[in-house]
Amino acid sequence: MSKDQIKKNKELINDMAGFRKEAESEWDRVYPVIKEDFDFYIGNQWDSALKGRLEKEGKPALSLNYIKKNVDVLSGFQRQNRTDSKVLPVEGSDEMMAEVLTTILKWVAQDQISEHVVSDAFKDSLICGIGWVAPIINYDKDVLNGDVLLRKISPFKMKIDPYTTMKDLSDCGYIIIDDMISKPKLRSMFPKFADRIKEMTAVDPSTENSNGIEEYPSVTPRETEKLKFTEYWRREYEETHFASSEETGEIVKLNDAEEFKIASKDENIKVITRKVPVIRLSQVINDEEVVYDGDSPMKVDGYPFHPIFCFFTDVAEGWENKIIGMVRPLKDAQREKNKRRSQIMQAINTMAHSGWIGDKNAVDDISVLKRSSGAGHIIETNPGKNLTQIQPPQISSGLVQLEMMFKDDIMTIGSNPDMLGIMQDKGAAGVTIQLRQKQGMTSIQEAFDNLSFAFRMLNKQILEFILKHWTVDKIKRILGDDLPFDEEKEIITEQIQMLQGQIGQAPEPQIQPIPEGDGDALSPGIEDQLEMAQKQVMEDEDSLAGFQQMQMAQQQQMEDLQKEMQEVLKAEEEFWTKFEEVKKTARFDCIVEESENSPSVRMSNFMLLNEMGRNGTPVPPEFLIELSDLPEKIKENMITSLQEQRQQQPPK
Repeated sequence: MSKDQIKKNKELINDMAGFRKEAESEWDRVYPVIKEDFDFYIGNQWDSALKGRLEKEGKPALSLNYIKKNVDVLSGFQRQNRTDSKVLPVEGSDEMMAEVLTTILKWVAQDQISEHVVSDAFKDSLICGIGWVAPIINYDKDVLNGDVLLRKISPFKMKIDPYTTMKDLSDCGYIIIDDMISKPKLRSMFPKFADRIKEMTAVDPSTENSNGIEEYPSVTPRETEKLKFTEYWRREYEETHFASSEETGEIVKLNDAEEFKIASKDENIKVITRKVPVIRLSQVINDEEVVYDGDSPMKVDGYPFHPIFCFFTDVAEGWENKIIGMVRPLKDAQREKNKRRSQIMQAINTMAHSGWIGDKNAVDDISVLKRSSGAGHIIETNPGKNLTQIQPPQISSGLVQLEMMFKDDIMTIGSNPDMLGIMQDKGAAGVTIQLRQKQGMTSIQEAFDNLSFAFRMLNKQILEFILKHWTVDKIKRILGDDLPFDEEKEIITEQIQMLQGQIGQAPEPQIQPIPEGDGDALSPGIEDQLEMAQKQVMEDEDSLAGFQQMQMAQQQQMEDLQKEMQEVLKAEEEFWTKFEEVKKTARFDCIVEESENSPSVRMSNFMLLNEMGRNGTPVPPEFLIELSDLPEKIKENMITSLQEQRQQQPPK
C-alpha cells in the first residue's frame, strides 16, 4: 500500500471517529430510553435495584403487562392487512411497462419473504418509535445480476446524523453502523486482508460506552474471536456531466471522459455540469484497517436504509423526544399499576384474615381453633369462658378506587377497548363497535402512514437497482408465462393452426352420364334423368364456386392473422427496446404505490357487501363469491351455475 493511500485511510478513520463521537453524544441518550421501551414490552418493568430489595424483603414485585397487548394488536392488524407493491403508469402508453415492473417487485417480495421483515421492523417502531429495513445484494445464487434481500437492522446499531430531520434521510450527512463479526467470516469477506485480519486483537465484548450501556449486548464472553466491523456511510457531492439533446430535451448522464469528449463536439448536444449527491461507503475493521472505500454497492440514489417511524416529531429537541412508540406514553401508568397491585398484594399477605380472642382454657383443644382460623391468630386472655372471633380488616377503599381509575387511564392513553377486543357494552351493535374501532385507529394513523411511506421508498429503490443491474434475460425468466404479448401471440397462433386445418382441396364435381335415346326422341324417363343430371352439374358448379369463395376468404383471414402477428412481434420488439432504454436511465413514467392483498381485507369487504345486501342494497351474488376465500375452482363452478340458472329462467 502506498504512503498516499495509508495517509488517506488514516484521514478517513479520523473523520469516521469524529462523526461517531458526534452521533454517540446524541444516541447514547436515546439507547437507554428505547431499551427501557423494549423491557416494558417484554415485561421487565421494575428498576432492578428496587425489585431486588423487594424480593430480599419478601415483598411482591408484580408486572401486570398491559402494554404488550396494545403493541400486539396493532402489529397483528398490520400483518393481517399487508400490502403489495404496485407500479402505476403516469401515461397510458406505460401501462404494460408498469405491469411488468409490478410483477418483478412481487416476485422479489415472494422469493425473499420480505413481508415478514417489514412487519418485524414495524413492530420495532411500535415499541420504541423507530424500526429499520435495508435492501442488500446477494450474489450466492446469481453471480451476475445478484438477488435483492431484505434485512431488519436493530435500532441499537444505527447511529445516524443527529441533525437529520427528513423521513427519507435526504438531509442525513452520515450513518455509522458498528457490528461484531467473527474473524473467519471477515477473512472470507475480504480475502486480500486475510493475514492482517488474523493478526488483529479481538474486541472485548464487555466494552461499555460512556453511558454504561453494553455496546454489544448480544455477544457472550466466550465469543472472543470477533472483531469490530464498521460501515461508514456518507453523502458526498461530486461534479457530474450531463448531455442534453436540443431536439428532444432528453438528458443523459455522461459516465466517462470519452462520452464527455464526444458530446462536447456535437452541436446538437448541450453539456451541463452539476454537483450531485452520491452515497459513499467505507468498511473498517477494528478502527484500524480500511477494507473497502468506494461507491454504494447498490449504486442507487439515497442510503440503502429506510426508517419506519411510529410517531415522529422533527422539531422536538433530542432524538429521544423525536421518536415515540406506543410503549412510552403507557410506562407511567404501567408503573403505577405494578406498584399499587404489589402494595395491595403485600397488604393482603400480611393482614390477619381471621382469628379468635378468648380466655385461657375456653376450649379443651386449642389446635381446633388454630386449624379453623386460616392465616389468623389465637389471642388468649385471663381465665374465663368468653370466646370472640376476630373480624378481618377491609382493604382500603382508596386503593380499590385507584385500581378502577387505572383501568380508565390505560385505555384512554393506549388503544381503546374495542381495538383490544374487550367487550364494553354487551348489547352494542356491530356497526357501533366498528365505528369505535375506526375512531381508535384514527389516533394511530400516523404510524401506518409512516409505514406506507417507508414501504414505497424501499420498493422504489429496489426497482431502481433492478433496472440498473438486472439483465433483460433474467427479467424474462422471472416473468415466465406473464411475458407481455405472449397471450396475444398464443391466440393468433391457435387461430392460424385452426385455419390451416380448415383449408382443403376443392371437391371433384359428380357429373352423371347423359342417357342415350332412340333417334331424335328420348325414351320415357330418360328426359327426367337428363334434367337431374343437368341440375347436378349446376349444383356442383355452384358448390365449387362457393368453396372457392370460402377458400379465398380463409386465405384473406390467414393473411390478416399473419399481418396481425407481425404487428404484435413488432410491438414486442419495440417494447423491449424501450425497456432497455428505461434500464439505461433507470427512469420511467411510473410511480410505486401499494395495493391491498390480504384475506382479512377481502373478508372485511365481503362482510360489508353482505350487510348492504341484508339492508336492501342489491348486491350481485358473483361479487360475494369473488370476495370469499373459497378455492378458485369452486368459485368458477358457482358463478357458472348461477349464469346457467339465469339463462334457463323465462324472460319477464
